[in-house]
Amino acid sequence: MRAITRSSTKQERVGFYLTPPTDQITAQRQLEDILGQHESEELQKQTRAILGRPVESLAASFGDGFRDGLLAMPQGQWNVLQSKDGWQRRSPRFPAPGALAGFENVRDEVARIWHTEETRKQAWEAVSRLKANYKVRYEQ
Repeated sequence: MRAITRSSTKQERVGFYLTPPTDQITAQRQLEDILGQHESEELQKQTRAILGRPVESLAASFGDGFRDGLLAMPQGQWNVLQSKDGWQRRSPRFPAPGALAGFENVRDEVARIWHTEETRKQAWEAVSRLKANYKVRYEQ
């Protein structure tokens, strides 16, 4: 289900699902769970949809091997690929080549991603405020 769009005025783009990086053995076990359709709710919540990512940006973010592996994957197939951050499960995303998903189709996922990011930002801001009230001293 990977879609790469080509035109003379637009960049090639690809969409895929992305799971958190881990070690190879864990990634392979999680892939088996995904293929068996019994992955954990936690893994489902941590999986992000990458929509319309420029192909030329993949190597800088994930590494050359990741980019090449993703582009070589058959459409719709989950696989384990190694990125700069570790082993991750990936699946090409788009329902039809060259078509971006409509908002109605990704509304719940977008809301979950936004909520997760907002929670992360608020937590980081709270930690930063708490840190500002402390001073570290070394005594000998």
